[in-house]
Amino acid sequence: MASTLTNEASSLYKAITTGNAKQAENAAREALAAGISPQTLLAEYLIPAMKKVDAQFQCQDCAQPELCYVPEQLVVNHAIQAALKVIRPVLEESRECNGIRVVIGTVEGDRCDLGRELVAPLLRGFRCEVIDLGVDVPNQELVRVASEKPGTILVLYTRKTSSVEQMKHLKADLMKCTPCPDTKILVVGHKITKEHCRQIGAEDFTDDALETIAKVASLAGL
Repeated sequence: MASTLTNEASSLYKAITTGNAKQAENAAREALAAGISPQTLLAEYLIPAMKKVDAQFQCQDCAQPELCYVPEQLVVNHAIQAALKVIRPVLEESRECNGIRVVIGTVEGDRCDLGRELVAPLLRGFRCEVIDLGVDVPNQELVRVASEKPGTILVLYTRKTSSVEQMKHLKADLMKCTPCPDTKILVVGHKITKEHCRQIGAEDFTDDALETIAKVASLAGL
């Protein structure tokens, strides 16, 4: 996929997968100058690169896979952030909100952010109002922000199935505290299953960045 457009975009893909922040920043700037849209750079280069790297970081042979390869993940994340620093202003430029409000956060006790950092600017590029709460976000903060507007979609990230127990209480708290009990929950995580989704009371789940965008649109009725 990374050879279908230009050398600049191919360089961006390579810079992300190798964790070269300076090269990622330069390649993103050159690709935009070459006329490649920011949506294309995200959908066809950054996200596939992120998926490739994330697959490499999955460790099936230990009790805490989320702790494996932490230094390498930080290096790759710096490269992603360097590219997004260039792409994000162009992506968000002169776009009116489409009325969809999305709150993104990694649940309390977890610091998964590789996919989250890509999905937020991509949703903004599609004219959604996006509030990114970052990592290690407690339920009470999610409830507080969701209560500010009916129909908010919560996109919750986790790498750990141990987070499911905590998220079980979130739906009930939303029903009690929000002005309108129509807040929707989408859980994003490689280890999340349909059964976990049912236990949490979430509307849907996914483990893919592009699918996250599609499912947000579906939950919003688009």
